[in-house]
Amino acid sequence: MSVAHILGSYQGLRSAQVAESTAAFDKAQVGYERASLTARGDVANAWRALQAARINLGTAELALTSAQENLRVARLRERAGKGIELETLDALSVLASARETTLTAQARLDLAVAGLHHAAGDPL
Repeated sequence: MSVAHILGSYQGLRSAQVAESTAAFDKAQVGYERASLTARGDVANAWRALQAARINLGTAELALTSAQENLRVARLRERAGKGIELETLDALSVLASARETTLTAQARLDLAVAGLHHAAGDPL
C-alpha cells in the first residue's frame, strides 16, 4: 500500500469523524433549544396560573366579606324582630361556603407559587 493511499484513507476517516461530530453537535444544540423553549413555556404557563390564582383569591375574599356582612345584617334583623331564623341560617350557609371557597383559592395560590418555583428550577 502506498503512502498516498494511506493518507487518503486517513483523510477520509478524519472527514467522516468531523461530519459525525458536527451532526452530534447539531443534534445536541437542537435538544438544548427544545428544552429551553419547553422550560420557557412551563414558566409562562406557571406565571399565568399564578396570576389567575391571585385573581380568584381576591374574588373569593370579596365574596367572604360580603357573606360576613350579610350574616351581620341577618342577625340584626332577627334581633330587631324583622327577620326570621331561616335568613340567619341561610346567611351562615353562604358564609361557610365562602370560607371554603376562600381556603380552596388560597390552596390553589400556594400550589401556583410552588408550580412557578418548580418551572423556574428554584429550590424550595
